[in-house]
Amino acid sequence: MNKEPKWTLVERTVEERSVQIYIDDKFEIDRDQLAFETNKEGKLQATYIITNNVQKEEKRIMYAIIEEDSSPLIMEINDEKTRHHIFTVPKQGEVKVDFTLSGLPNGKHIVYIISEKYIDNKNFDELEMMQSQKVITRSYFSLDVQNNNNNLAKFEDSFKPVKKMEESHEGDMISLFLYDDQELSTEVSSIEEKKYYLLINNYLDLELKGNLYLFSDYSAEKLEQILVPANSKAVLPVNLENHKAKESIRFILLGEPTEKPDIQIPVRLMHNSKRIPIK
Repeated sequence: MNKEPKWTLVERTVEERSVQIYIDDKFEIDRDQLAFETNKEGKLQATYIITNNVQKEEKRIMYAIIEEDSSPLIMEINDEKTRHHIFTVPKQGEVKVDFTLSGLPNGKHIVYIISEKYIDNKNFDELEMMQSQKVITRSYFSLDVQNNNNNLAKFEDSFKPVKKMEESHEGDMISLFLYDDQELSTEVSSIEEKKYYLLINNYLDLELKGNLYLFSDYSAEKLEQILVPANSKAVLPVNLENHKAKESIRFILLGEPTEKPDIQIPVRLMHNSKRIPIK
């Protein structure tokens, strides 16, 4: 006698996160070109809005940087000045964070607003930790700062070509991967004080020039100015023998095409590694 097979229903869980930045019209130069300006005191007021449709309530950490400098910007939130801000987002719903940027150097800059899922190193759920390491959202806009009392010492452009290793793999969500060895046989799961090899995956048909940053916890250090070939995987040695992180690190590459497309808005690309805990 044949028995009917037992079927098991497997459900696929999709987590959705979206972000918006609202900047008041009084700071607007041309919204279509993502162009804004500060007031005469060198301040910009904006609202960061994050909307979640996920499985659990989560903590987020938010910070801002400009591509010419390595130090996170000072944000004023709820009358407190800070370089990063931690807040809680419900599993289904939104949170609005009103913030003011001030103390920026005079001139035109690209400002990046970044938020990540806050990593709890005491979390023993390995799958949840792996998922949390990858959650990061970013937005950017052009800002003309009117602040004659605060000028920035510009970095000299000295972009070093990175040798192409092989063709890229299209569609990878994380574009920077850290390995123990030059043969790229073992991906790093936790950091010690040693030398590693950073795999840079540029799956676009554009050569990128970019600034590579190491975020030790949430303090940034500018490592290299590099040129990454189009459609390429390239490897860059990195030395973490003197890293300052206590909890975790993340690599971020802020880049732009060497040949700019014929569009109005400033074209910027951000690649990042997952956030890697300290051993």
